[in-house]
Amino acid sequence: SISKTLYPRLAEEFEVGTARIERSLHGVIMKILEGEAVEEMKEFFGNEYSTLSARRNNAYVISLFVTHIKLLLAEHPLETPRTSSPLPPLAD
Repeated sequence: SISKTLYPRLAEEFEVGTARIERSLHGVIMKILEGEAVEEMKEFFGNEYSTLSARRNNAYVISLFVTHIKLLLAEHPLETPRTSSPLPPLAD
């Protein structure tokens, strides 16, 4: 779970408590879902946007972002400037 893995790592990195990390991420998620980029989010997430907008759970939103980014990278691999070869796949 992200609350047991991601939050403590970020908290240690930024020298704050895990609750602050969770609140900050939630604040960012709310701005993304309700801010000026609503149409972009609807386009990015497609049919899943309504579920995403209703759930507003940090773990759910982050996992959905990760899944969509992985799918996009699978379709359009990034190339490194040095070798012009695709980057290695993301680890699960």
